[in-house]
Amino acid sequence: MAALVRRLDGLPLAIEQAAGRAAVLGAGPLLERLERGLDLVSGNGGGRQESLARVLDFSWELLDPATRQLLESLSVFGGEFDLDAAEAMAPGPGTPADLRLAELVECSMLVLIRDPAGTRYRLLETVRAHAAARLEAAHRTDAARIAHARWAAALAGRFAAASVSRGMRGFGLLDRAKAEFAAAVRFALDTGRCSLAARITGQLALVPHWMPGPRLWQLFTEAGRAPGLRGQRAEALGLAAAAMAAAQQGTPGEALELAARARELATTVQPAYLAGLTSGIAALYAGRLPDAAANFAGALDIAGPTPGNRAELHASLALVHCYAGDLAAARASVGAARLAAEGPVHGAIRAFATYASGEVLAVRDPATATAVFRDAALQADRIAAQQVGLVARIAWLAALATIGEHRKALDMAGPLLEGLLREGNWPQLWTTVRTLAGSFAATGRDALAEFLLAAADAATSATTLAGPDALRQTELRERLRGRLGESRSARIAALAGALPRTDIVHRAWAALQDGAPVLDPGA
Repeated sequence: MAALVRRLDGLPLAIEQAAGRAAVLGAGPLLERLERGLDLVSGNGGGRQESLARVLDFSWELLDPATRQLLESLSVFGGEFDLDAAEAMAPGPGTPADLRLAELVECSMLVLIRDPAGTRYRLLETVRAHAAARLEAAHRTDAARIAHARWAAALAGRFAAASVSRGMRGFGLLDRAKAEFAAAVRFALDTGRCSLAARITGQLALVPHWMPGPRLWQLFTEAGRAPGLRGQRAEALGLAAAAMAAAQQGTPGEALELAARARELATTVQPAYLAGLTSGIAALYAGRLPDAAANFAGALDIAGPTPGNRAELHASLALVHCYAGDLAAARASVGAARLAAEGPVHGAIRAFATYASGEVLAVRDPATATAVFRDAALQADRIAAQQVGLVARIAWLAALATIGEHRKALDMAGPLLEGLLREGNWPQLWTTVRTLAGSFAATGRDALAEFLLAAADAATSATTLAGPDALRQTELRERLRGRLGESRSARIAALAGALPRTDIVHRAWAALQDGAPVLDPGA
């Protein structure tokens, strides 16, 4: 009921109308229908429903025609929007959008939001439904949706351009706009505007270390593979974005195939760079370290990479050399990354270079590396660069486990698992699960450790281990089988291979909670 009242902005007439519907449908189904756009304002309800409509109609008539048109167009936004967004939706020249917004706030049709992130606006839900109905009646819904999608493409483009310089602040605006990006891409695909969809997804994929989340990742894939994109100018960029989505969701083979097609079609720097970067990431996740190094080095050779791109690629090369055991090459690459990161680069890239230097340091001095990982995580947190914050904490967790600080590692693992699961980043999730298995084994939970390792080994979305990491995991599995016995280990592995991957992560998370029962999958 509280969610219903919030959804209706606390408006008494709207709540009364909703109560009548709830008596028939139930509160839960009514809330679900409201989220899908059920209109409590228009229709043939009569009585109080008509009173609510009359109140809104009366307020509507007080607005000048251009302000009404703006309000109707703003109904396509699912959440908050700022002045730039409103200006993109304005019907044409005349009264500035800021004055129109001020009028709408004054007459209580818009909610004004002011906080450290800036000034934003939100339509009351009842007003949104009324405005959307009027937009539809005026046959302007498609025009408003096109303007909204073009605004989304422009916003993504600004972030892509500024993200390799000091011109971009944190990722807060992008995070708040996720639903708008998803709606814009969905509309563009559904109406055959595949090139527009690919422009949005491609520019978003170029923003370094931003995490779009599972819903947008899926749309990246759909846009890149859309038949209508074939032969279009944005095809290479859309394919490269789809490749990035595949890599981050744990299908590196698909990512390499898509990135190869993007490289063949690329005629400009952006798609060529993104395809090279993604090929390196996918090869790294697949355990093909020489290919990963070649792909990252090839991306460095592309004409005109910015200092931000160079810092990103040198840091990635440092990780490859580190995992391959070539410490001298890793130090050289991380030095180049730190040097490039001193230039005009975004803070997320600088934090990533710090994280990479920690990985190189951890090979010989994991205790000191924990402080570097902590610094990288804090740098990332200050600008809401979640991806860098998560990978830095994964490495921090591994360093703690390496030096025997297993209790500290287990204490910090819960929020890490939650964040990775929320973003759908399965390669990094499985890396975390493998690290946790070592700490569970060191604290007397051998069956759980064997269960997690077996699940990671069976998972197609897990990274393929190579070098020292592969050797350490093999040695741990052998010790666990020696303690548990071959028969019991086999039963545990069979169970781990049969369960959905989310169940595996939930069981690991449950084992971390104070007082939570730890199920023994081998019992």
